[in-house]
Amino acid sequence: MLIAIGSNLKSLKLKEHLKVHLLQMGYYPIDCGDAVEHSSVSQLVGLTVARGEAERGILICDTGVGMAMAINKMAGVQAAICYDEYSAERAATSGAQILTFGSQLVGPATAARLLDSWLTYQPLNERAMRRVAKLNVVGI
Repeated sequence: MLIAIGSNLKSLKLKEHLKVHLLQMGYYPIDCGDAVEHSSVSQLVGLTVARGEAERGILICDTGVGMAMAINKMAGVQAAICYDEYSAERAATSGAQILTFGSQLVGPATAARLLDSWLTYQPLNERAMRRVAKLNVVGI
């Protein structure tokens, strides 16, 4: 599975840690870079996922909030902020194709564990698919 990944400059260390972890787990990270501004790197990760060039994406900033706000403006992709295993599971079962982390809030070992939870859970059941379809309607 191809997974797009990007971060702000302050979160570069966590991004590099997660890239190694993904490779160890048999996934293939696509490094979409790091930037000072959330919008440039989040847009690149979002487009990579929206175009089908990667199945999922990961965005990392100080809190995860800025990246989530930036990417959730893009049509056709949904991102979820993840801080614990329950939020990782719910992100997967709710159809979030992109996970955001806060490098100032989640350490490398925790981020890797949450990433594993998100990748392990089945993405959508029928009910969740209907909710995601409604989110993809223009204007919502």
